[in-house]
Amino acid sequence: GKSENMTDKKTETADVCFDSLLLEKSEKRTDRQGREYRLVVSAFMSPNKLDLQKDWTDEHEIEDALHEFAISLQKQVDPQESGVSYRHARMVTSEQAAIVEIWRLRKDEQWGEKLLPSGTGMVAMRIYDPKLCKEIDAGELRGLSVEGFGKPVEMPLPEIVAA
Repeated sequence: GKSENMTDKKTETADVCFDSLLLEKSEKRTDRQGREYRLVVSAFMSPNKLDLQKDWTDEHEIEDALHEFAISLQKQVDPQESGVSYRHARMVTSEQAAIVEIWRLRKDEQWGEKLLPSGTGMVAMRIYDPKLCKEIDAGELRGLSVEGFGKPVEMPLPEIVAA
């Protein structure tokens, strides 16, 4: 990803990383196996926007990241792995949560009060774990993160990011 740390440290988190907030959550649903779950939808990476680590990326890198993630899920050996971690600390099993959709917006889209730009990475997850559902309902879990890894490339912040 691209990185730049020339930003004002006082910037409000919500203004910097608005796109990681949960945009939608369903009431309880039941799957074909009779398990209850909550469906949550979140933007997790927007082009030319600073994230919590003050890093940014463009829509082409987001597309590559989504493709690489989809490929990596197909290579998982353990069917219990979900590809999801809890607070970047431990893996969540597929019995607790599962990614069910991942896509990139093809045009700017309005989600409630938020206008998300074309190229934003989106994810929908089924949350089966009652503890995780309670944390979502209580507002303790408010968003999703891509938890990406890569070599940062220092470069000037484009005007669109700096604004």
